[in-house]
Amino acid sequence: MRLRSFSVTNYRSFKDSQKIEFSDGPKNVTAIYGPNGAGKTNLFKAMMFYRDFIRMSTRFEGQAMRYEDFMLSTSAGKNPTSFEAEMEKDGKVYQYGFSLLLGVVKDEYLKVRSKNDSSFDTVFRRNSMNKEDRYAEKGFGNDLLKRTRPDALVLTKAWEDNNKYAKDVFDWLNNFNLISGEQLTALTAKKTMEDSTFKQKVLDLLRSADMSIQDLVVSTVELPEKFYKDLPFTEEFKANLDRKSYEVSTLHVVHDENGAVSGVKKFDLTAHESTGTKRFFDMAYPLLDTIENGKILYIDEFENNLHPAECKLLAKLFEDQNNDKKAQLIVNTHCTQLQNQLGKENIRFVSKNHNEESKVETAPNYIRNDDVSIERKYNKGLLGATPNVRL
Repeated sequence: MRLRSFSVTNYRSFKDSQKIEFSDGPKNVTAIYGPNGAGKTNLFKAMMFYRDFIRMSTRFEGQAMRYEDFMLSTSAGKNPTSFEAEMEKDGKVYQYGFSLLLGVVKDEYLKVRSKNDSSFDTVFRRNSMNKEDRYAEKGFGNDLLKRTRPDALVLTKAWEDNNKYAKDVFDWLNNFNLISGEQLTALTAKKTMEDSTFKQKVLDLLRSADMSIQDLVVSTVELPEKFYKDLPFTEEFKANLDRKSYEVSTLHVVHDENGAVSGVKKFDLTAHESTGTKRFFDMAYPLLDTIENGKILYIDEFENNLHPAECKLLAKLFEDQNNDKKAQLIVNTHCTQLQNQLGKENIRFVSKNHNEESKVETAPNYIRNDDVSIERKYNKGLLGATPNVRL
């Protein structure tokens, strides 16, 4: 599973089409840099909208999903908003894109090729489905188009019909995860309690970050019935909620006055550990799950509450020698200490021009692939995508 590229047009701070391409090298990490407000989070949101709208476009939740076009232009509201991704799965590369205008799908297409081929074969093009009989052979005939609402995607409807091409794309989407500041404690806690091997991996990760945690203890607490009774949801919805809460404790060594070990002390993760330690624990599940299953993970504000050395440690987990399934990590970050470690081919920049339009860029051509001073040059403003701070 790989994300090879992603393009976005007329979405939030992106006006003209912008394409970000991802390296397939041994680092398996792409770090995206830029000033606050440049559009990094908008790129993250564009990918999240792309993934979620495809999965839900035929359902009520899909129609509730709102998107914003670029509003700082007299053409605002007149041009389509477009998304496209190239995704790799099982030796094939799929190129899928769609355009929306005022909530209606204006265009949509799916193409496929072998990883070793240079040209794509068109599986379907929405605007030609009522004319091209060859699309019907692949399950994208005029009948499918007629059964698809104007505000929904043909691909989503095809997935409901168990179309093999759509199933491949949906399988890829289900392995593409995006996280941004969510409370992920319960996910890591649940997996830690259920799987002793995973628990050891979490402990090893915490120790490798120089956190003096000897062990982890996870327990569950059944939330009171009154708590669920008072929730403003339907009974059917409440019946499917997880009624367990997870309490995580860390164990630390206690020393006597002579420095000898005299026992252990249990700390509450939330009450006694630092915000950084808690974030490290929270991120353990998505990171380790991504590596173990060869998924793609995109993290916004990657460095929040983490020391630069810890960011470098987490990035190193994805290098080929630690990552035999070539899982992929994408991060929005201000942690410049990653730049020399990742190298030119794994760094992208997002900046805004004088019209407040976000632009995606690579490092300048004069920067060598083996340059070990990228961070110094970036901090000096030689590579662009830095804030113009005036004192």
